[in-house]
Amino acid sequence: MRGFFSRGGSGRLFLLALALAGCMPADPDVSSWPMRPLVYTENPEQTPEAAQVNEERLARQLVRGVSPASAKVEAVKPLPVLGSPELLGRAITQALLSRDEHLWDHVFVPVQAYSDLVRMAPAPAQAFVDGLQAKSSAVWDLFDLPNPSEARSESWEGLFEFVEFSPGDPRKLDGKPASNDEDVAQFWNGHLTLRYLPGNTTFDLPVSKVLKIQGDTPTYYLGSPIRYDSSLRVLVASGMHLKPELMRPEEYPYPLQVGSFWRYTRYPEGREEDVVDPEEMATAVVVEVVSVDRYDTLRLVRLRRSYNDTLLTKADEWWVATPRRIYMCDGGCRRNIEDTAWLLGYFASQAPIFTFPLKPGARWSAGGFESNSAVFTSEIGPALELPGGVFPSTLVVTGEGPLGAWDRNVGYPQDRVFVWGKGVVQRRLRMPNTTIIESLSEYRLMPSN
Repeated sequence: MRGFFSRGGSGRLFLLALALAGCMPADPDVSSWPMRPLVYTENPEQTPEAAQVNEERLARQLVRGVSPASAKVEAVKPLPVLGSPELLGRAITQALLSRDEHLWDHVFVPVQAYSDLVRMAPAPAQAFVDGLQAKSSAVWDLFDLPNPSEARSESWEGLFEFVEFSPGDPRKLDGKPASNDEDVAQFWNGHLTLRYLPGNTTFDLPVSKVLKIQGDTPTYYLGSPIRYDSSLRVLVASGMHLKPELMRPEEYPYPLQVGSFWRYTRYPEGREEDVVDPEEMATAVVVEVVSVDRYDTLRLVRLRRSYNDTLLTKADEWWVATPRRIYMCDGGCRRNIEDTAWLLGYFASQAPIFTFPLKPGARWSAGGFESNSAVFTSEIGPALELPGGVFPSTLVVTGEGPLGAWDRNVGYPQDRVFVWGKGVVQRRLRMPNTTIIESLSEYRLMPSN
């Protein structure tokens, strides 16, 4: 629904229809045409975001209403009476997990009730309520349905459960503390608590204001936007809620299975045909997957880099992989690998070495989120013909980040040339006096056990 009724979508269609019917005077200056939704022009109190919410609601009501072709009315489930804060919290949870837009509309304070409560005219009251919903869209969008091929069979409703809804401190209508229940008109600083079942982890979604509407029986509604818990955003971004089958080596963008290895030749840029003295530098390095421990949609992967220098240097490093991220995993990370709450805090503070799906133009830092001050960036790479194979489609990931945590040989600014389903096929290490290139000469990818 959001895709079709995008901001200004139906408003522009309406204007176009008028123009085609000859009801709109020709105006050669297209930039002067109103580009906001029709509902915005009818209520100037609306922000564009609030107008979009109102427009989408009207569209849903139209779809649920009488069809001119069939004259049938779509059945709508009765809405619950929100007679307690707990019932409000359960309704919010159900709306999010079942993607019930009708119920989602219902948990926000009704326009007329808000208008009566604060003695406000209907138009600004409508703008206020739509604004609440618009500012809550980040939470609604966070629970967007995954691609069916990636989603678990139990969907959101099998992954999360309602724990509690704490409305917060009771207040009078003027905001002063309320000493008895009769004076309570609102609550401040509440939260909705949800539990993520696979990781037995709870998340608190802040709600700064709940309104109590008096009537035959009191009812409770959201009087402020509901916000997401930052750790919940990290969980969804990491893809931990997706099905574990996505982690199989043949499906994962970076195939990680015990026994897989990648052998690279190493040489200073421009000297690939020279015979390099082993005393000067290692001329080959093998990266092998030593172990993989499985935890639902997490994989703790141990890799070993073995050089052919005179010391036969070896360096082990650990990755924690999820369907959407690969992080370097330090000692604390490994000790807490089964503690979902701890890991989410770690993920939020670390820049992953890969984010999937890897796209050209991506820029990310902590948590793998887009950032102007990015730790890593990715761009379309060159087609490569290497001893290890021909790779016509590549992406280049630029940045150092934590890559040199265990191996000083890779602790430099670098470009990693990545191929989906193959891994890194070339690495360019920009050292102080030269650039060292590691190019794939041989590899073996093991299938799933």
